[in-house]
Amino acid sequence: MLKKIKAFNAYLLFYPTLLWTVFLSRVLNLRNWWDEIDEFIILGAIPFSSDVRALHETGVRGIINLCVESSGPTALYKKYDIDYHYLPTVDFTCPDVQTIAKGVSIIRKYRDKDEKVYIHCKAGRGRSATIVFCWLVCQGNYSMEDAMKLLLSKRHQVNRKLHQREQVREYVTLNSN
Repeated sequence: MLKKIKAFNAYLLFYPTLLWTVFLSRVLNLRNWWDEIDEFIILGAIPFSSDVRALHETGVRGIINLCVESSGPTALYKKYDIDYHYLPTVDFTCPDVQTIAKGVSIIRKYRDKDEKVYIHCKAGRGRSATIVFCWLVCQGNYSMEDAMKLLLSKRHQVNRKLHQREQVREYVTLNSN
C-alpha cells in the first residue's frame, strides 16, 4: 500500500516539480539541464523534444530513462537513431538493486562501443544519479567518497546522500571488485 501511495504522490508532483526544474535550469540558468560526467556518460533531466537533436549532435547513442512518470520523446529517439532503455522507477525513491544492475550494464554496453549514453530521471538528481554513482564505484574503480565528489563537481544538484541509500550500499557490496 505504501508503494502505491508513493507512486500516486510522484505522479501528482511530477509537473509542479518538473516546472521548478525548468525554472531553475532554463529560466534562471542556475543549473544545467545535463552535464557530462566523463567522455561517455551524460547525466541530466528528462529531455524534451527540443533537446533530442542536440543530444544526438553531442554523440549520444543511448538513453536510459528512469522516469516512471513519462517515457519521453521516444519517436524522436528513433528518428535520430538513439537507442531507448526504460527502467521505470517511482520519483522520490531509489532504484532497486536489479534496476541499478541493468542501468550499469547498459552504460557498460555503450562504453565498450565508445559511445555516449544519457542517463536521466526527471531532474537528474536522484534516480539517474544513483545509476551513475554505482557505475563509478563498481566499474570506474572510484571509492564511494571519490565517486560522490566527482558527481558533485560535475553536477552540483545531485543528491548528496546517494552513498547512504540502502540499495546503493547493497549493490556496491555485491559488485565491488
